Amino acid sequence: MVKLITAEEARDIINGVRDMPCSMMHDNSCGWEAMERFLVACTKNCKVYIPVYMMNLLIFKWRRLLKEPIPMLSKTAVSIAKSTAFLSLFVSTLRGLVCATRQVRGRDGKFNAWLGGLIAPAAILLEAPQRRSELAMYIVPRVMEFGWNFLEKRKLVKALPHGEVLLFSIGMAFMMYFYQNEPKSIRPTYLGLLKRVFGEN
Repeated sequence: MVKLITAEEARDIINGVRDMPCSMMHDNSCGWEAMERFLVACTKNCKVYIPVYMMNLLIFKWRRLLKEPIPMLSKTAVSIAKSTAFLSLFVSTLRGLVCATRQVRGRDGKFNAWLGGLIAPAAILLEAPQRRSELAMYIVPRVMEFGWNFLEKRKLVKALPHGEVLLFSIGMAFMMYFYQNEPKSIRPTYLGLLKRVFGEN
């Protein structure tokens, strides 16, 4: 059972006087909690990835689906399983490492979160190589945004008026460069969509 604390203990934790024990975070052992977190995440992530992959299959690959239904459905099922396992393992590993580091060090701290954040992303190796590059393309702008906000909060940089427009323009410039000069580097699904929007290169 999760341990209840007094108001005084809660104030001490908030003020950094004492650390938050694992018993406040979960009922069972840290290892069992990580496994349970993985299973719960799998259930939730399946609900996200099944519609995403099936929509992609029905919209962009319906001709191949009609010709080769079993191979296409099998390939889609494997992709769903890989993506679900990746995200679920990432979540459970991060939580588990934070707990494990707390147990080893005997205290909380930024290091616990940093270590978990450094190791947990290795779960991306479960994904197909092509999906890894897509996820990287999604993450990079988020990291840049975080970095900019971090510097802005510490007044090391100033906010740029209409900065989001500038970022969008830069992103479109990169996309159009590859569309014009290296179309083979673009995933066929996305390349087909670009051709519909912008016409044949």
